[in-house]
Amino acid sequence: MKKIIISEEKEHLLYEEAMLEEMFGGWGDKVKSIKDYLDKNFARAAATIFGEDGKPQVKQVVAWLDDYKQIVKTLTEVQLFYIIQDQFKKILPDKNERDKFIIQVLKDWYNNKITKNYSLSVY
Repeated sequence: MKKIIISEEKEHLLYEEAMLEEMFGGWGDKVKSIKDYLDKNFARAAATIFGEDGKPQVKQVVAWLDDYKQIVKTLTEVQLFYIIQDQFKKILPDKNERDKFIIQVLKDWYNNKITKNYSLSVY
């Protein structure tokens, strides 16, 4: 039997890399691929709209960007979901699981909650 000694300096690396990979079933690469696509093609934004009562309200939207990072169109969360769903339709075999996964990635991406190890806040 061999003895392994882990210093306090290197302990965080063990937890961050090996343990997180085991805990989240290796989904970090899937989160990373969707996040990279979102970062490249979309930007978080807010739009002021007027409600039924005539008062302005701030609504969260996503801006679709072109290659020069200029806004092409603003999208709602539902429109963005359908775009990402179509783009990553083979990321998970089960459709219901894939949809839940994509929705959580979109929520965490918009709220900047995807960690540097590409783990999600809830999943």
